[in-house]
Amino acid sequence: MEHSMGLYETPFNSIKSGKKKVEVRLNDEKRRKISVGDTINFTKIPSSDETLTVEVIELREFPTF
Repeated sequence: MEHSMGLYETPFNSIKSGKKKVEVRLNDEKRRKISVGDTINFTKIPSSDETLTVEVIELREFPTF
């Protein structure tokens, strides 16, 4: 399954370069639909001029954000 999310320039570029390998999100209704093996299409915001597709390889839940 494919998901779309916005990501600000600094974390977007860090993921693109391979420096950032983990993205933390609130486990809201939209994020609960994500499963291992899914892909996420990140759009760099606010410019929306670049996208990056990544595969979800692991999910972790924490008691607090």
